[in-house]
Amino acid sequence: MKTVMMTGATSGIGKEATKLFLEEGYRVLAVGRCPDKLQNLEAEFVALGANLSVKRCEISETNEILKLFEDLQPLDILIKNAGIYAQNSWLDSNPDDFDRMFQVNSRSVFFFSQQAVLNMRRHERRGLILNNSSTLGQKPAPQTTLYSASKAAVISQSLALDLGPEIRANCILPGIVDTPIHHKAAGVEAARRFQEEIAGLHPLKRTGKASEIAALFLLLAQPSMEWMTGSSITLDGGISLVT
Repeated sequence: MKTVMMTGATSGIGKEATKLFLEEGYRVLAVGRCPDKLQNLEAEFVALGANLSVKRCEISETNEILKLFEDLQPLDILIKNAGIYAQNSWLDSNPDDFDRMFQVNSRSVFFFSQQAVLNMRRHERRGLILNNSSTLGQKPAPQTTLYSASKAAVISQSLALDLGPEIRANCILPGIVDTPIHHKAAGVEAARRFQEEIAGLHPLKRTGKASEIAALFLLLAQPSMEWMTGSSITLDGGISLVT
């Protein structure tokens, strides 16, 4: 049985992916920052069996990441999904905004990946790292200066070059997906209006679902995909073609 570490596991894409991997027979180590949400996750998924464990970690704190990996069970897959979003521009961004965005969205990815690789090599695993970036990492939109830059920093080609052949690394670039990250940034009602307005711009006339990104994670973890590394896979309903 393979073990998956899932960050950002208590909501949105991470929660959907946690559920899917459990249903498919994986052991999942769910990582989140809120003890109550982790407890709720355990309670909600108890019917899926005993293969879920949870760990609290404030991912913006590197020392907490290092502590998380102390004496950790062998890992086969790391899915680095946790992130934050905020609107800002070049001129209204301050050092605190910059540090917070990059600590969570970029710095944590580096050190989670580093520690996961050390774990995989120590236990002689041929592992997989999947980083959840964004289409904004390749094609920024107005007022997303720091978010777009932080997501561009985690596209995985250098990981793949450094870690092969034992460990593969790929990156997923979702487009606009209906998840709580938008609710936190703009409020529930504003996020709902944004989703409705932007849906019509997509060739498929809708935004994405968290379950669709989770399904791509699972596909990339299959043995049939073991020739893929250093790839960036866009899943965005086609909106990057028209915006």
